[in-house]
Amino acid sequence: MSTDKFTAKAQQLKQLLETEAEQMSRAVGVVQRRSKLSGASLVQILVMGWLGKPQASLNELVQVGRDLGVQISAAALQQRITERTVALLQGLTGVALKRLRQPTRLPEGVLKHFSAVNIVDSSLIHLPDKLQAHFRGSRKHISPAEMKVQLSFEYLSGNLNAIELHSGISPDQGCELPLAWARPDSLTLMDLGYFKKSHWANIDQAGGYFVSRLQTQTGLLAQAEEDYLIDLPSFLSSLPGIQGEVKVYLKTKQTVCVRLVYARLPDDVVAERRRKAKSNARRRGKTCSQRHLDLLAWALFITNVPADWLSPQQVMLVYRVRWQVELIFKLWKSQAHLDKIGPYHLERVLCQFYARLLGLILFHWQVAPCRATHCPEISLPKALAIFQRFALPFVAVMRQHGRGLARILERIEDDFRCFALKTTRRKSPSTLQLLILSGA
Repeated sequence: MSTDKFTAKAQQLKQLLETEAEQMSRAVGVVQRRSKLSGASLVQILVMGWLGKPQASLNELVQVGRDLGVQISAAALQQRITERTVALLQGLTGVALKRLRQPTRLPEGVLKHFSAVNIVDSSLIHLPDKLQAHFRGSRKHISPAEMKVQLSFEYLSGNLNAIELHSGISPDQGCELPLAWARPDSLTLMDLGYFKKSHWANIDQAGGYFVSRLQTQTGLLAQAEEDYLIDLPSFLSSLPGIQGEVKVYLKTKQTVCVRLVYARLPDDVVAERRRKAKSNARRRGKTCSQRHLDLLAWALFITNVPADWLSPQQVMLVYRVRWQVELIFKLWKSQAHLDKIGPYHLERVLCQFYARLLGLILFHWQVAPCRATHCPEISLPKALAIFQRFALPFVAVMRQHGRGLARILERIEDDFRCFALKTTRRKSPSTLQLLILSGA
């Protein structure tokens, strides 16, 4: 990237953390009169402080403030952590998601037919029990208070599309992110928790594509005009070979034609899947139906992607891309400690969450261009460790109103390419390597 481009990125970052932060702080009422702690300084203290040390105490954040030239006590900082500060950080998060987007793309030829590959998934964060009135948990007796984070991630560019917060009990099927980001020629990947026939119909109607595992209770038709449903176990046993595809129809208000991609699993895998299913059923005081046990012998996927774009083998490989968002959640929790929540009141919990999240958005924006070269690939955990190391240098340049910020951004990217590379694995290729080798 040229020096001019780093200068442009520095201006974007300065606009967000200085100009936008100050304007929004006044709009939501965080700053109502002249104060030694401006809205922009407050944002920078919280974002950079918790980026560099995700579990920093208020006393440690005050020290970050001192590096910014702000003399404030921990008690005074505590008084600033209010509903208005939550609104400020939440608003800046929305602005960052919209504006900090990279026009990059993975190496030419990887999923070349698609304008975007949107992966939607969720992750639960356990909260203090006293917050259950605000975030009801999905498992009442185990975790009464839980926050569900819904994420839409665009795999080809590395951009974060959208992030939503819900109560833990909120079902994934109710999430609208799959539809919000469906565009002509885009591909949507989700796990079974999001399986909803109307979603597939709407994505298809929008000119988009999807790949999903089949929810085996779903009604399928052999012909669009038929009224009776396929008996799936018998239907599968009549199909030729142990792997292939067949055209079927989803029975919805708008009947959707899909490719049913199937693969018979090895006997040892089938035996293990059935053992686990029976064990789980016993714990719930139930038994597995013979139909369910029969279907555990198959890997089943549905897609509306044309056959000349993805073969059955490529469909099953592309679905593995969905795991990339799981790796992002793992990164956010293990290194950025997004799920480490102390016994705080609601405003402290949400301020800490959004401040950490803003730091992560900045990280993904910075690392996305480095993903475009596939040999060797960038390790996100290594890259995040580098980015966190630069939190305090960020603070130093922000004290100087951003002077020197472009040089820091250039240094970070250089360090990514030098010290954040994945170890090449010949015996266990990465998902990107497999996509390249398969021609998907």
